[in-house]
Amino acid sequence: MDSVDPMMGLDVRDEDTDSLATIPLAILPFDSVTLRGLRMVKNNGLESVVQMFDDDKTGAGHIKPRDLKRTIGEISPEDFGIVNKVSELHSFDVYCLRIALRDHGIQVNDTRFLKLSPSMQSELDRYVGPFTARLIKAIYGDDSPGAANPDVSQLLKDADVNQVREKLKLIAGKIQIDLAKVPQFLEDYGDIYLSIAYYRNRLDELEPIADDFVAGMEAITSNHQLQGNTEIVAAAKKMRDKVNKMREVLRGRFQLFTQSTNEMWDDMNADRFADFKQMVEENHAALGGLLCKLGVKLDAWHAKFPSRDTAGPNRMADFLMTDMRPGF
Repeated sequence: MDSVDPMMGLDVRDEDTDSLATIPLAILPFDSVTLRGLRMVKNNGLESVVQMFDDDKTGAGHIKPRDLKRTIGEISPEDFGIVNKVSELHSFDVYCLRIALRDHGIQVNDTRFLKLSPSMQSELDRYVGPFTARLIKAIYGDDSPGAANPDVSQLLKDADVNQVREKLKLIAGKIQIDLAKVPQFLEDYGDIYLSIAYYRNRLDELEPIADDFVAGMEAITSNHQLQGNTEIVAAAKKMRDKVNKMREVLRGRFQLFTQSTNEMWDDMNADRFADFKQMVEENHAALGGLLCKLGVKLDAWHAKFPSRDTAGPNRMADFLMTDMRPGF
């Protein structure tokens, strides 16, 4: 279900909120009414462009930020400054935006636009479950009915005030934090693992496409006709190695998070969780940037070649040189 901005009456699509490569400009404090109805996207060259329209028949109309003044006469210097700052981001996912917009002093019209959509959160349950189950198990033990369906946000939702108070005391004792800090701890715990799940889910979506792309590069480099073109062969090898290296780095980050979680739970307390939370947040920009770049390029490859037998090495080589290599 999409959100509607109560201030402007503009729709903010869930697919945009959940994207690494799209930001609905309605969430930003623009004076320009025109800007509020547009989106900024990463094009196939990995440039940030303002999307004026996107139609199945006519295609997409993109304008580079520096050319906006010629297209939108009403744009103010303040609006232009925001556009330029946002365009420099390597990823538009909500976790990178939270940090980047705060650092730039840019307010959003509603903080709910810096959260994943409910449908995306539900989709990520399979990733978040093991981490939230560990928290619930640590608090209540193996016999907890909540361990079968872990949801950190439900821990303090109880009609009985006395029951809630007892839960607060139990959690505070287990995690070694002040009673008043328990609700914020639970919110942070759920959110930080949701961010890990979000990035991990995107990598898992891209893995089979990456396998197809690597196979395509192998087909190019082993093709007798193309082997005489040293530029194409070199580009194919370089792109193959780069995609594999990016996947290796991303997998390593997720392995680090899992290892750090295990170490944290050996002696769980508020300080250790704060250190872990900081480590994950410091990785958001790197994770978002890598996944955005990888996603834009591999999605373009998959759209052109939905399966490995869609085209031969020559067609793949042409697309590699014209569409895949630029910006990568």
